[in-house]
Amino acid sequence: MSISFVIGIILFCLALIAGNRMWINHNLRKYVFLDYNETKIYHSWKGDRPLSYWYALAPNHEAEQFEPQDFDIRELPPKYTSGLAINTEKLRLANAKPGEKMPARSSEEIRRDIEEMQEAHKEALRRAIDDHYVFVERQEPKIKSQ
Repeated sequence: MSISFVIGIILFCLALIAGNRMWINHNLRKYVFLDYNETKIYHSWKGDRPLSYWYALAPNHEAEQFEPQDFDIRELPPKYTSGLAINTEKLRLANAKPGEKMPARSSEEIRRDIEEMQEAHKEALRRAIDDHYVFVERQEPKIKSQ
């Protein structure tokens, strides 16, 4: 077996792995975070990861684009987020005693916090949808004057 053959096999395997990862990300970007009362909410993405607090009204939305289709759930009016753990890290810090060092958490505790936060996000979104909240203001295209 020649060295070029081995390198070719390695490159082929790496291409398969990269292609599979791209396929998975492409399909995850279409995943509906919440489908409620004929409104679909998706995660907003930055590169190859979904953002924790940013959501979009269309699938496969890349954050920080010029066309506003996403929103930060932490900026919803308090009437929708009241009593919910929208930001679990902030909640943990608020419950800590002054000067107390935050203990390390297990992966199970982190997973539980994320699930709790996502359920809180869904509840806040349902409240807003029930109230006919406009998540993203549509902006009219600006025409340059001549």
